[in-house]
Amino acid sequence: MKFCSTMLLLAAAMALVGCNTDVNCPALNDAMLAWTPYEQTDTILFANRATNDSVALTFRTVQVKHTAQYNTGTDCGQKCENQIVATGFFGAHKLDFFIKLEKEKVSYQSFTLNNTYFTSNYGYAELQRYSFDSVEYENARVFTNSDSTTLYRQLVLAQNFGVVGMVDSSNNVWSMVTTPPAAIDSASLTLPSKKVSVVNITGC
Repeated sequence: MKFCSTMLLLAAAMALVGCNTDVNCPALNDAMLAWTPYEQTDTILFANRATNDSVALTFRTVQVKHTAQYNTGTDCGQKCENQIVATGFFGAHKLDFFIKLEKEKVSYQSFTLNNTYFTSNYGYAELQRYSFDSVEYENARVFTNSDSTTLYRQLVLAQNFGVVGMVDSSNNVWSMVTTPPAAIDSASLTLPSKKVSVVNITGC
């Protein structure tokens, strides 16, 4: 009986140790930034060919949140995750980015443009080739929103370019006409960067 009690105590102690382990996470793979190749103050011009109107997309903040280490017992189930968060303005309309990465793969992404909410949970397709406004892109992500009360219906991103176009509720097509400075060579975002803020995710 005493032996069984000792073994139970030993097992409990080992369980407690296992539940309070520091886990070191791998460094952030900068290639993941290729979907948002922006720095603060970047301005990208979008044009509507049908009306000859143009609107600038200007980024105010771009931040990478990186988990360097977490504790299995104190960090609320946290994993080795990274987040890319950015805020900009498409004309007068605010555009918010949120991309969550786990094991160097996108696990969740959402974009809010004015009153339109695009998310990878619905209305989303990832395509190896996609033609938008007569321009073909490799590795594109197309988000759609069928809510008739929102201002925008579609948002298109392309790897190494970021946002390449939008379609509004009146079916006006807004396509990128200038390439972001960092889009041609995403290595310009190699950490650390002077204009891309990198913070560590710690705790709950």
